[in-house]
Amino acid sequence: MVTWAGRTLIVMAAFLGASSTGCDGDESSDGDADVDGDGDTDTDADADSDTDADTDGDTDGDTDVDSDGDGDADGPPDGDTDGDSEPVGLCPGSEMTSETLVAAFAAAAAGATDIDLTPDACVRLVRTFEGDRIARQEVFFDSRRIVRWELTLTGATGERDVEGDGAVDVRTVVVHDEAGVVQSLVRTTDPGDSGSPTRRETYTRVDEETVHVVIEVASDGGALEVEDEFDVPDRQEAFVGPEPGERPGCTEAEAEQIQSLIQQAVYRGWTCIKDQGLTDIAAEIAANLLSRDVVIECDSLPGGGCAQVDILDSIFPSPTGDIGITVDPESFFDPGSPCSSHRLEVLWHEILHTAFGAHNPILDVGDPRIADIDQTYACAAMCFRSDATKCQCAGCLRTLACDPRCSGYASCDEEKAICLCLANPGFYDSLAECQVGCPSGLACFGMGCRTFDQGC
Repeated sequence: MVTWAGRTLIVMAAFLGASSTGCDGDESSDGDADVDGDGDTDTDADADSDTDADTDGDTDGDTDVDSDGDGDADGPPDGDTDGDSEPVGLCPGSEMTSETLVAAFAAAAAGATDIDLTPDACVRLVRTFEGDRIARQEVFFDSRRIVRWELTLTGATGERDVEGDGAVDVRTVVVHDEAGVVQSLVRTTDPGDSGSPTRRETYTRVDEETVHVVIEVASDGGALEVEDEFDVPDRQEAFVGPEPGERPGCTEAEAEQIQSLIQQAVYRGWTCIKDQGLTDIAAEIAANLLSRDVVIECDSLPGGGCAQVDILDSIFPSPTGDIGITVDPESFFDPGSPCSSHRLEVLWHEILHTAFGAHNPILDVGDPRIADIDQTYACAAMCFRSDATKCQCAGCLRTLACDPRCSGYASCDEEKAICLCLANPGFYDSLAECQVGCPSGLACFGMGCRTFDQGC
C-alpha cells in the first residue's frame, strides 16, 4: 500500500506488495514498466515474471541489471566475485527474490510470527507479540539465530551473532521515548563476559537535528580509548551533487519509480551482502525493513544531496518508528546529475545506514576514497558499481584487498592516509605524503595523519 501526499511517499509495512501493480498501471509485474526511471519500457526478456531492469535475486552473474538506464547490464554479480557462483557464509545460494520479498512484507503486515525471506526458508524472521506489540524479533539463518531484539515501550536490546556460533559478537542498547523517538544508542563489539570489548559506538541525541557520536576502540592494553568524537546531522546524505535542488515534491510517476527502485535495491543489495558473508548485517536489515514503515519524502536538500536518511530513528528495528528517507527529486531524476546514474546505489546506501550508523565527518571530506574505508559507502559501491574495486570490497567486508572474496574486483591503491586536522582535512596516497602536507601547530594539536593500509 502506498499513500502519496505531494511530497511524501508513505511506503507501508507491505510496501513491496505494491509491486503486483506495475508502475505502468498493469495488474501484474509483467515486465513492461519503466522501473529504472529512464523513460523507456523494460521488457521481460528472461521470462522471470519481473522486469529486466532488476536482478530478480540472481547471484550467478548472468543478470541484466540496468541501474543507469543506458540499456546494458552493469554492476558486479551479487556475491559472486570470482565468477564461480559460490557464495560464502550461512545459507549460501539462498536468494531473496522479488516474489519472496513481496510475500514476506505481506506476511509481516498480516501479523505473521514466522516469515520466510528466501524460497528455501533458510532465512526466517520470527516475531513474538505481547498483545498488538512486537516484543521480540529474531532472524535465523539455517536454524541459527543471527539477530535478536528485545523491544519494550521505552527501549530495546539487540544482539548479533556474526558467525552463527552462538556467541554474542555485537550488543546494542537503545533508549527511546514513548513516541518511539530514539534518545540514545550504544553499540558494543565483542562485549563478551570478560568486559573487554574491542569497539563501542555511542549515539546521543542533542536536539531534533543533531546527534553526538563517540567512537571508542581498544588500545594495545585492551582498554577502550576515544578514537573519534563528533556531531552529525540526524539526516545522512549520499552522493552530494554540484548544486542544491530547488524543486520540492515528486510527481506521482516519480514516486512510483522510487518505490520500484527501492524494491530492486533491497533484494539485490541484500543478496549481495549476504552472499559475501555479512550474515549479521543482512539479518539486521531484514529485521529493520520488515518491522516498520519506510517513509520517502520528496523535497529539496541543501548542498545538492541526492538522498538522506533520518539516522538515529532508523538505526534499530523499532516497530514504533519509521525509516525516513528524503529524496531530492531534482538531483535524483535529472539525467545530468551524478545521482541519476546511481539511483539503486543511493537508495541501498541509505538503507545500509540502518545497520552501520552515521558517517564519520572527520573522514567524509568529499574525496571518493571514502568509499574504501567507510562501510556504508563501501558496501553500496561493492554491490552496485560495475567498476567496484578490491579496496571497496575490503572496506565493506572489513578485510584486506587480497581476501578471496574481493578477487573479482578491480585493482586499487591499497595504501592511503588522511589528514585529521580540520583546518585542511584530506586524503593522501601515503602516510609519508600526509605527514608532509598535513598542517601542524596549535590549530591541529592532537590531530595528525591516520593511515589505512588494505594491502596484505
